[in-house]
Amino acid sequence: MNQDAMRVESCSRMIALGLPSSVIDEFKENNKLYCSDAGGFVEVPAKILERVIEWQKVSKCLVYHVIHAFIYGIETYEFLYTSCYREDWDFESSIMADDWVMVRSENQTIPDFSESGSIQVAQTLNGCLVRIH
Repeated sequence: MNQDAMRVESCSRMIALGLPSSVIDEFKENNKLYCSDAGGFVEVPAKILERVIEWQKVSKCLVYHVIHAFIYGIETYEFLYTSCYREDWDFESSIMADDWVMVRSENQTIPDFSESGSIQVAQTLNGCLVRIH
């Protein structure tokens, strides 16, 4: 898949999720990822950015945002991504209507439980995303 096409699709998803233009512009122009974390946007921690890069190489998907979450005492970093398969894009975009996104969930508490799937998100007052399911 063409990385430029995946980047355009990812930016469309970021807009649909209501992420601030500054976060979208940094991704679009400088390939910079931000993390929604404790009510604010922060740079993705170095060790997590390494995992993002490693997972992108293996999966060929493009990560466009990260959410730091604590679910039932489990710490995770959710890598929101666009599939490398264009035929998946319609489905991936359609679930966003109900605030679901495709993610690679990196489990920090129990690394063997890391997995790919979908989560439901909500937006906070300052534009950050939080995992709700």
